[in-house]
Amino acid sequence: MLLRPDRFKALVTISIPFTIRGEKSYWDILKETGFEDKYYAFEMMSHYDNECYLPAKRTLKNIFYWLSGSPEKDTGWNPVDKNRNMFRLSPVNIPEWITAAYLDKVVYWFEKNGFQSGINHYRAMQTTFDETLALKGKKITQPSIYIWGKEDGLCQFFHPEAPKLEVLQSVHPGLRKQVGIDHVGHWPHQEAANVVNNEILQFLDEINY
Repeated sequence: MLLRPDRFKALVTISIPFTIRGEKSYWDILKETGFEDKYYAFEMMSHYDNECYLPAKRTLKNIFYWLSGSPEKDTGWNPVDKNRNMFRLSPVNIPEWITAAYLDKVVYWFEKNGFQSGINHYRAMQTTFDETLALKGKKITQPSIYIWGKEDGLCQFFHPEAPKLEVLQSVHPGLRKQVGIDHVGHWPHQEAANVVNNEILQFLDEINY
């Protein structure tokens, strides 16, 4: 969006809000605020291969469940609490909001390609920050919508209370609407597919896309 704004007419953001490129990287901010030994991504980056995340079927079943809105209140994934990590054994074979066929498809690709690309994404974030000085302070002005699950541990970390639209718009002035969905976690497009689809279609209608 920021590198080639001419190529993007609008933006739909799911689960993760846009954050502006500031003076310090996200990793440096986490370290300075005492989360280096707690935030989940630092531990994942310390693994130089993905063997500990295999077999994929076991890992993905746990991740799907604990990151969703399915667990009991205050037992789901918390990105800074190792006792509530995403790799705990799921109490269900498969969450009710996905199908066995979908899980098998995802497992197939992770068994084939592994988890290394995702881990490397975290490792590259500091380099990405260092090499994007030209984007410092840049804001997204294209019409946008932000959709998130209220039980998402990552959203609760980013904004412990539901964010006000005007606060989000301070760095994302193109944001038209933000939608927090009750009883939904990190996978709104799967846990509440109809709600997400309807919101996106309505948004596209409003911008005459």
